[in-house]
Amino acid sequence: MNSSKVYAGLSGCALAVAGLSGCFITAEPGPGPLPTTRTGTVTVTWTVDNSRSPAACSQLGADDFELVVRDRAARPITTVMAPCSDFTVTVPLPPGAYEGEATLVDSRSRAITTTLPLRDIQIRSGSDLTIEIDFPRSSKI
Repeated sequence: MNSSKVYAGLSGCALAVAGLSGCFITAEPGPGPLPTTRTGTVTVTWTVDNSRSPAACSQLGADDFELVVRDRAARPITTVMAPCSDFTVTVPLPPGAYEGEATLVDSRSRAITTTLPLRDIQIRSGSDLTIEIDFPRSSKI
């Protein structure tokens, strides 16, 4: 007997049995996507001795701006770095109450200014809170 006829016969039997089994596959829509919490943002702008000139950063020895955001229990939420010469950084955060610290740092991320506290940061969904700070020459350490 030819082996291709045997395989054809077995395949036909398997298909016939599968058709008689009464097995049906249906697809129903599942639950929709999980709701997401809309974030708000905090934008921190800074000056160096009341100047937004990149030369002011260089004169102070500042390469970067470091922003540390903590929740009310003092747990770190995020640390963001930006070039000093940007003079602004925006951070998305879930709605809530936060506190922060801002410091200018050198190329090795060592603080070169005193750390400025940012208190009572209240983030609301879909809104932007702007905080303006200045690092006077006297803040250099």
